[in-house]
Amino acid sequence: MSDTGKPVTQPLPKRLTQHEERALALLADLWSDPSDLGRGVRAAAKKKFDDIPEPVGDVRAEMADMKKTIDDLNKRIADRDKANDDLRLEADLAGRIHAAVQEFGLTDSGRAKMLDRMKETGNVHDAAAAAAWVVSQLPKPQTSDLPSWMPQKANTYGFAEKEDKWESLHRDPVKYLDNELRDFVRDPDGYTRDTFGTA
Repeated sequence: MSDTGKPVTQPLPKRLTQHEERALALLADLWSDPSDLGRGVRAAAKKKFDDIPEPVGDVRAEMADMKKTIDDLNKRIADRDKANDDLRLEADLAGRIHAAVQEFGLTDSGRAKMLDRMKETGNVHDAAAAAAWVVSQLPKPQTSDLPSWMPQKANTYGFAEKEDKWESLHRDPVKYLDNELRDFVRDPDGYTRDTFGTA
């Protein structure tokens, strides 16, 4: 009721035209657009009407930027972890190669053959097997059927080839015996090895 006692009538809302409905729909799409276009529309609205709150679209854009930053950081961490793992594997492989070279007494040439064998077989983790293969390919030493302590041609008098030891046995047997005993007492293992070819 008004002061005059007459009822107050509210004007009926005006029905929007089709063009006005489309304009509102377009404005709503622009308002929530996360791209630069949407940000420009929201900035223009805030400039004209300072009581407009921060639009949700900007928050979404910031969250998208934060997600991209986090994804980039995660990728950098994963790349660093992979690089560290690769370094550990390389150090482990280098250690096994060095150990195999030492164990099998390989020369630089033998080490190169070992590495070639590892690449050829694709078994890069078993350096010892490759080193053993290299050693197995070395030519076998020539051996005689005769015992190592038996000479092939006796030189008992020291004349066929100059050997002072045998010559002294015939010229001065006592001096020869003294020298032999002195050599034996000085190094029994070496004397046995030199005389009979065994320790």
